[in-house]
Amino acid sequence: MSGIRVTYTGLISLSGGIAAVMASSIFTVLITRKLLPEEYGAWGVISGVIIYVVFIGTITSFWTTREISRGRYVGKTQMMGTSLLSVVAVIAYLFIAYFLGYLTEVKIEYLLLASFLIPTSLFVGALQAINLGKRPQAISYGNLAFGISQIPNALIFVYLFDMSVTGIILSVIISQIISIIVLLILAKPYLRGAFQYNILKKWFKLSWIPLYPSVATFLDSGLQITIFTIITGSLLGIAYWSASIMVVSMISLSSLMSTAIYPKLLEGNNRSFVQSNLTHLFFVGILLTAIAISLGQSALFILNPIYVDAYYLVIILSIGSFFVVMRNIFKQMLTAIETVDLNEKSTKKDYLKSKLFTVHTAQNIATAIIVISLVIGLIVLTETNTTVINYLEYWAFVVPIVEISLASYLYVRIKQNFDLKFETFSILKYSLVSAGIFGSLHYVTEIVLNYQSSIFDFVAILLVIISTGIIAYLFINYLIDYRSRELINSIITELKNKSK
Repeated sequence: MSGIRVTYTGLISLSGGIAAVMASSIFTVLITRKLLPEEYGAWGVISGVIIYVVFIGTITSFWTTREISRGRYVGKTQMMGTSLLSVVAVIAYLFIAYFLGYLTEVKIEYLLLASFLIPTSLFVGALQAINLGKRPQAISYGNLAFGISQIPNALIFVYLFDMSVTGIILSVIISQIISIIVLLILAKPYLRGAFQYNILKKWFKLSWIPLYPSVATFLDSGLQITIFTIITGSLLGIAYWSASIMVVSMISLSSLMSTAIYPKLLEGNNRSFVQSNLTHLFFVGILLTAIAISLGQSALFILNPIYVDAYYLVIILSIGSFFVVMRNIFKQMLTAIETVDLNEKSTKKDYLKSKLFTVHTAQNIATAIIVISLVIGLIVLTETNTTVINYLEYWAFVVPIVEISLASYLYVRIKQNFDLKFETFSILKYSLVSAGIFGSLHYVTEIVLNYQSSIFDFVAILLVIISTGIIAYLFINYLIDYRSRELINSIITELKNKSK
């Protein structure tokens, strides 16, 4: 019998994720309030470059989750493989950093120090892959440890020692080490058994399978940030973009409601839980999207008043972010039901025909379209009298258009493999309730919030407004929607069980 409880895991993951994001938000506010926009932009460039190389970790982590979900203990093999990949990744990063130091305004000493983020990032990913196989909620505990520890680190290195970007890098490195310790303790039961050279050899031989979807990761934010910086020469634009992404990132938390879908489907159990779980995902996703859109301007002000000009970016990117959540869940569902890797005699041709490969082709094409559109659009705009915000608005508009198209395509494939129907009436109710509540609260903020007050008073009032909106959203949907009552009652039941 499976030990993974889908709704329970989703609730724990969502709760931990929200707490972790709140802690990380405090960290972000601390650094955005202290750093110049150009310095924060430099950190955005560094973060983007790191994405270039850490994707190599999927060579082992992809297979680790699939193996552990099916009862095979490959944790030690995963850790050894990650150690080898760390060496390769650091060398690749240093090569990129050497040239990026000349092409951008980012100081080379920042880029070199950030190389220490590569192995820590890879080991965090490795341990998350191990835990995802049997204990998905453990990932949230690691994220929570990371988020909370960032706050004192930032106070020490950024504020006390005034170390600017160097302080951010040191803060993140230490926080990742703390996260590794927590995840390692939780993953201990799955680290038993011997190192299996044959398994690692197989993973490396089939490395093209997990690396193929990483093409989209390579073409995504990291490359786009670099392209934007090189063509426009603006670190200020990256600062605006990074701040907007920070606000919009709350929407991705909704995916935590479906954390258990991938390992649960890998176990080969029935698929009856999928439909209710997706409705729960919409319940949370629509709520978070409404918060981001209606209160995004206030959130940008908290980060730094200079970023308020990027509010329209938040509105546009919020829509795209919601569809990113949906297409990621669809991809997980499709790859989880693929069994080609269970057959030791599967050929390369079999893998090419499998969902492990074909599902990601559309993703790679879509991301390539975004990159090509970005390059062409920015080059054209540089020939006109265009502001940084105009550059960013063009970039932001391209993203949701492509993401909506991709999510629609993947949904068609989902319908071919799952007996699934969206509970449209419930989703419509969530949308109307959220629009009514948070649309009203948007106007309330314009009246109640004083942008001249202290940051602490501003945040306190905003939190009251957000809490009021969430409570109203939960209460109204509880009264009018069965799925909402189902989810809220499960939360109440879990809380009662924990209190006994």
